[in-house]
Parts: sequence; structure tokens; C-alpha cells
Amino acid sequence: FLADVHPEKARAVGIETLDLGIRDALHRAELANLTSPLGQHLYVLLSFMIGGGFARDPLLPWAARALRDDSGGDRAVLLYEAARQAVTDGLEHMRIMHPRMTAA
Repeated sequence: FLADVHPEKARAVGIETLDLGIRDALHRAELANLTSPLGQHLYVLLSFMIGGGFARDPLLPWAARALRDDSGGDRAVLLYEAARQAVTDGLEHMRIMHPRMTAA
């Protein structure tokens, strides 16, 4: 799955490192009470794409907020929505900075 998402990165890190990263991400997902398949897959994907420490990165406060949410909502869904909004906001910011870009 990860090799399909980002084949160059998967090749660059190699199968052993990729396997270790997946195991670490699954462990961290469990610690964050993300035990559903959605939660586990999302945590692994975000770890692979933006780094294993994404949930603690002060530059990505949306991740920490979603993972510490105690409203009773599904944290996997909250994390997904937070990540989606962060990407949307980033793209909008780029569009404003570079007006020639158009929304697809």
C-alpha cells in the first residue's frame, strides 16, 4: 500500500526500514487508542508521508489535538478530518500566494 502511495520513498528507504516504520506506527496508533483498521492505516500513512513523530510535532498541532480529543468521538475520524483540513488549508494558502494556481 505505501509503495503504491509513494513508490520513490518506499524504494529509497527499503523494505526493512519500511517494515520497522510500520511496526512503530502501529505501536504508536495503539498507544493513541487508534485500534480500528481505519485508525491503524491512517496512522501508518501519516507516519510514512510526514514523519513518525507527526503526532508530537509542534508544527502539526492539528494531529495532537485530534489524538487527545476526549469528546467521545472516533479519534480515527477526527484525525482523518484534521489531516484533510490541514491539506485543504495548505492548498488554499498556496492558491492565495500564487494566484495562477486554480482549484481542481
